[in-house]
Amino acid sequence: MQLRKKAVMIVDDDVGRRKRVYDVLKITGFDIFSAASGDEALGRLPREKPRLVVVNTTSPGTMGNDFIRRLRTYGMGQKMIVIGMTTDEDGEKEKARQAGADELLSELFSPFSLVEMVSNHLGIERIEIPKGEFEKRREVVEELAQSYRQHKHSHKDQPPKVQLMLPGGRDLGTLLLTEDAGRGRT
Repeated sequence: MQLRKKAVMIVDDDVGRRKRVYDVLKITGFDIFSAASGDEALGRLPREKPRLVVVNTTSPGTMGNDFIRRLRTYGMGQKMIVIGMTTDEDGEKEKARQAGADELLSELFSPFSLVEMVSNHLGIERIEIPKGEFEKRREVVEELAQSYRQHKHSHKDQPPKVQLMLPGGRDLGTLLLTEDAGRGRT
């Protein structure tokens, strides 16, 4: 069974965090599916065939690390890339790795760190934000632009692993902040 390269599933019982991950990845053109429980996610896997799964590792029950373990025993789940969102508490990161997470992301992630991590695992080096997403989710785009600029500024010796572009091919880092954008300048 072939997994879909740009398909990403988000598994998190926290609706706010799930929406934030969804919004950030949606504006960059990924096909996003979300599930509020591990059981729901496992039920949708055969239909959605995501290449990558972002899961909150600290959720109770059939969520979190238990979900990752179950996913890894599932046929196509062995081929999926799993990014575990975890707290920075002692032992949480190690538990997620032992459960089978390929990569870890802080629950307090910056939008760019999420996009860069997902893109890197999917082999994507350049993303142009679709015009419709840019117009529909302008606030999220601005938050992503700010974290992209911060990353570029704080890692001058190490360029980003993914280049983010505005519709029309301009670098996302050139997007001005809300006050200037509101005056028609981008």
